[in-house]
Amino acid sequence: MRTQPQCLPAMDSSDKPNDMSLWAEEKLRILVLVNGVSPTNMAYNEFVFPRRHQYKTTICSLLASKITIDTEVQFCHAGGNAVRYLCLLRRHMKESSIDLIHVHSCHTGLIFLWAVLLTKPSALRRTVMTIHDSYGSFRWKHRLLLIPAFVFFGKLICCGRASFHSFPRIFRRLGRKRLHYIRNGVNVERVDKVRSKMDKDGGEETCGVKMLYVAAFRPIKNHLTLLKALARVAAEDVHLYLVGEGPEMEACRQAVGGLGLKRRVTFTGELSRENTIRWMARSDIFVSPSIGEGLPVALLEAMTCCCPVILSDIQPHHEIKGNVGCIPLVQPDDADGFARAIQHFIEVSSDTRHAWGLKCRNRVVRHFALSRMLAEYDKLYAEIAGSTYTM
Repeated sequence: MRTQPQCLPAMDSSDKPNDMSLWAEEKLRILVLVNGVSPTNMAYNEFVFPRRHQYKTTICSLLASKITIDTEVQFCHAGGNAVRYLCLLRRHMKESSIDLIHVHSCHTGLIFLWAVLLTKPSALRRTVMTIHDSYGSFRWKHRLLLIPAFVFFGKLICCGRASFHSFPRIFRRLGRKRLHYIRNGVNVERVDKVRSKMDKDGGEETCGVKMLYVAAFRPIKNHLTLLKALARVAAEDVHLYLVGEGPEMEACRQAVGGLGLKRRVTFTGELSRENTIRWMARSDIFVSPSIGEGLPVALLEAMTCCCPVILSDIQPHHEIKGNVGCIPLVQPDDADGFARAIQHFIEVSSDTRHAWGLKCRNRVVRHFALSRMLAEYDKLYAEIAGSTYTM
């Protein structure tokens, strides 16, 4: 297992109720709208779960959950049926006293608009939509679905500065003063708990360089360029681990065979969040050749594990890199460039790698801690819910 350098201590307390829970005797009641809940779902992992003690939250999901939902969080789903989902939303808006509606996807946002526009349009004043990607990463049909959201929802929050600036002028005009950004955050304490448990249990010792990429297998994640780069790396002891699932997975498996990489690439499938963090902690380097992102939490978690990174040259990665000079940026389609960056990483000393990993972690702790993100959303929720919940 990779030796861990001394790290900047975590200052994240996102998993604990703070003084804001004393805003009122009655908890703020939030209806959260999602497509589904999976091990990597940000709406649940970074928004709902850390504030489960502070808010009374109901998740209304289009799909069934792939994980066990905490008992303090109410959960309902429509089994993938849009009409049933519409009925669920109408029932919740009619029977429940909802203080705020937080939308996390274009699809559920559109169905919500159908549910309330004719029957309860006043509810739109209590809505916030988090946009989890940059404009260029959305398919054209999803861009169309964003239009009514920009017209009707009360607050529109991009997941980072790069995401905010990616939207064309027409969308900014539609959003006007309702459009802002709050940077995604990573739960540093959660990551450190997993790493601490690994230290106590002892880790597996393996030879060679362990390279990791965590992403759904979709064209925009650009796995094929990474595979081509690996094939051009001279060192045979570099092994790539690909975590995730998706429609492009079979094409990548075929590419692995065609490039002669069967002994150098492992497909792990989708893993729980905790197991994904374990992979990050055991890896020597995290590489992302992605063509488009919002503000990727998996990358931030890897950096929190003191894992050095090689990234594609896209604006969200620039936002994460900041002034950290040891993070190389490579054009997404430049397989040779990725191969050179990987080769350079292999050739430097272990002390240099450890120093790079420490700089990556410190960048996250100082600028992308989940506690910072949640504090900004707490203020936004208070503003939307009204003076009853003002600090």
